[in-house]
Amino acid sequence: MAGDNEIHSMKAVEIIPVALSRDAAVIAQAAAFLDEDEQRRAARFVVEEPRLSFTVARAVLRILLGQRLGIAPAAVRFTYGAYGKPAVNGDLRFNLSHAGSMALYGFAWGREIGVDIEHHRRQTDRMGIAQRFFHPDECARILQLPEELREKAFYDVWSRKEAYIKATGMGLSLPLTGFQVPVAGGELRKWSEDPRDWTMWLPPRELAGYSYAMVYEGAASDVLDEGVVRCERILAAP
Repeated sequence: MAGDNEIHSMKAVEIIPVALSRDAAVIAQAAAFLDEDEQRRAARFVVEEPRLSFTVARAVLRILLGQRLGIAPAAVRFTYGAYGKPAVNGDLRFNLSHAGSMALYGFAWGREIGVDIEHHRRQTDRMGIAQRFFHPDECARILQLPEELREKAFYDVWSRKEAYIKATGMGLSLPLTGFQVPVAGGELRKWSEDPRDWTMWLPPRELAGYSYAMVYEGAASDVLDEGVVRCERILAAP
């Protein structure tokens, strides 16, 4: 990862995929970074795997935010928008997503941002789900692909749609069928009532078993993307 001074000076849009850990020592280390509210949120997870993912992903978020804001991870204070999107005071915007054993972080200065990562799982009714939540043109483009490519395309579309609605800050209150994302090419066709311009960034490399995407406000700009980082590296150097 780039040094803190380089990150702060260039203020580029950043995307950071992070490999999470299930090691007990790593979990304990991560849990120490969480505040009381985050600990309560973690405890509400009935299933162990999402609880551990939340714990590590949130600790990493605090560290990454602290590095960019020049403060200690414990000093990071979150606010939440009308639809639950977290934020911090100042010009730094960020977003977080986690699935399976991966987390995805996006950072931008002075522009809204959304990221999403999806873990590929076998779907018995993949196209039924698509027809319910995707735009008809997106469904048609998926069906035009060879059968062996449709599962990945399904998750590609899902991650791209989620990244857009997270960038807008409206979450699932925005109708998923009301805009289009690229399937195997093309550009974002945004929600008709959204007055802002957006850029959709798609990863230049595949991450086996995952689909991910980022959407940020405004014209295309430099994106800092150095590939997957292990969470242990981040937790060791807050």
